[in-house]
Amino acid sequence: ADHADRVILRPRPHVIAVVPPGVADKVARQLVRASVPAHIRKGEAVYLRVVDPHHPMPELPATLLELRLRVVPRDDDGADVFVDADTRDAAAAAQAAHDVRDLVRERNTPVVSIFTHGLLDHVEVTSEGSVVKGHLTATRDQIATLINLVATLVLQVQRPGAPSPSPSGRTPR
Repeated sequence: ADHADRVILRPRPHVIAVVPPGVADKVARQLVRASVPAHIRKGEAVYLRVVDPHHPMPELPATLLELRLRVVPRDDDGADVFVDADTRDAAAAAQAAHDVRDLVRERNTPVVSIFTHGLLDHVEVTSEGSVVKGHLTATRDQIATLINLVATLVLQVQRPGAPSPSPSGRTPR
């Protein structure tokens, strides 16, 4: 995200780390011995922690000190995405929440909404004390569309058997 060299480590099943090359060997040795942290809850598909998220994602407010993202599968094959981001105080959190809401609105152009099947249409961003809180619900269709878009447009690969992304509002079958 910050256009710097990174190494992707998978030291064991269910653990992935993305780190700078200079610390890859050290982190890999640590992760092989480390246990899964207690803060990962049963049923979470993804847990992501980013310290100083403004650095790799400069569009985010610089006042965000740490960001935690959780993806929780839903019974309807969709997912809830929860984001908590720490700031230094309540005023900074309120301003950061406002800035993130504006960012989502700016980025969710009509074309983006069509291509993502409305994924960002109902993002909730609030603040609670010194924490910025975000939530979005993704349907199975939106998740499949996002995976296909990332594979095709970002990674420039076509997943075997995957339909091509379609702006029609439906995933082709």
